[in-house]
Amino acid sequence: MVAERDDVPASTAETSESGDSTKEAPRPGRRWDVREMVIGLLVSMVFDIGLSIAIFSVAKNLGASDLAAYLYSSIGPLVGMAIEFVRHRRIDIVGVVILAVIALSLAVTLIGSDDPTVLLLKDSALTGGLGVVILASLTPLFPRPLMYYLGRKFGTDGTEAGTAWWASLWQYPSFRRSQRVITGVWGAGYLAEAIAKVAWVLALPFDTAYLLNQVVPLAVTVVLMVWTMWYAARTRRAGERRASRSAPPLA
Repeated sequence: MVAERDDVPASTAETSESGDSTKEAPRPGRRWDVREMVIGLLVSMVFDIGLSIAIFSVAKNLGASDLAAYLYSSIGPLVGMAIEFVRHRRIDIVGVVILAVIALSLAVTLIGSDDPTVLLLKDSALTGGLGVVILASLTPLFPRPLMYYLGRKFGTDGTEAGTAWWASLWQYPSFRRSQRVITGVWGAGYLAEAIAKVAWVLALPFDTAYLLNQVVPLAVTVVLMVWTMWYAARTRRAGERRASRSAPPLA
């Protein structure tokens, strides 16, 4: 596979029988900026989710149609993306996904569909499409799985030292394997979420379905993140045990 081209030469890293390097990846020069990581997560929760729901509710109370209220709610993610751009001078993949949602919503409107249910089903299609893209990133067409890049966003503090440390981990077979497993689980999770969205959009009133469309993705993401942290910690501990077993005894 294309990703394997980043293997470390045997002369620069000792390898155990399981294929894992026995040397730890170099750590960054300082601890993560936890404050920056927390701020990034809060921005996503407050603006991408909270502000969107608030704007939708206010617009509905002021008499806006379901379609108009839905489009107004896009202001929340745009504000969150703008804040992240001002803070880090870059638009990450999360912002790109948000832009795709908004662009697709506007496209549905422009082609003449004024049925708000279509917009909610569009959310389902986008979630399912994202799941397919995530799974497709496991193929040789992509140099690294998609969750590697999201891991870099949420697993580091965004500094040059942090991102350089994350990139250095790719030389280790156990890290590459863990990133592929994580990517597979996230892709399958989003596909399952998309199927559930279709079910409740077709069965429930618009307001209820809209609320579920905003809250459930956050819950699914939290569950996937908790599982990811558990799995990454387990993989790290397994690597440390292999390294300790293969280390030469002290004289």
